Amino acid sequence: MSKLTTTQDCSNADNYCYDNYFSLFAQNLNCNIDDIRTSYDSSLPEDYINFLSKPEVMSAIGAKTQYIECNPDAYIAFTNTADFARTSIPQLGQLMNCVIPALFYFGDSDANCNWIGGLNVTKSINWKYQKKFNSAALRDFIVNNAAVGQVQSSNGLTFLNKMYQSGHEVPFYQPQNAFTMFNRWITNSPM
Repeated sequence: MSKLTTTQDCSNADNYCYDNYFSLFAQNLNCNIDDIRTSYDSSLPEDYINFLSKPEVMSAIGAKTQYIECNPDAYIAFTNTADFARTSIPQLGQLMNCVIPALFYFGDSDANCNWIGGLNVTKSINWKYQKKFNSAALRDFIVNNAAVGQVQSSNGLTFLNKMYQSGHEVPFYQPQNAFTMFNRWITNSPM
């Protein structure tokens, strides 16, 4: 079987996924792909946009322009390359072989970037510790003596599988648990 790698091939694959997977949630299930527990027309508060647009915040972080959640020009340029449908697994392997730590995390109610796809990606990364990572135990991720997700970690690759009660924007749904996850990861503490 030949690999389909042209921009048109990837664009066709992206369109197929949109037509046959993503649109299914809105049209047939009336649920939000970012949080399947909610209806299609639900959305998150956008308080962070107002916060990031405050002059004092922009000055503190060195921003030269106001925050835009999804710049339409950048989005169009990105979609025109069909990069949404291209794999980055070989590049992830290169990064992991350079001993650059990586953290993958997914909400259990996120169908947009779902944990099953995340599991398949992390298990498919070809790197020098692939066998060690793949054989590492999947264990509870504990915060304040409660299991709030599942985690697998080995040699710099951490996969937080299914942050419980969370959609696509994990820190919105589970701020304390997400903070704990990031803090443990950046300080190289046990997950």
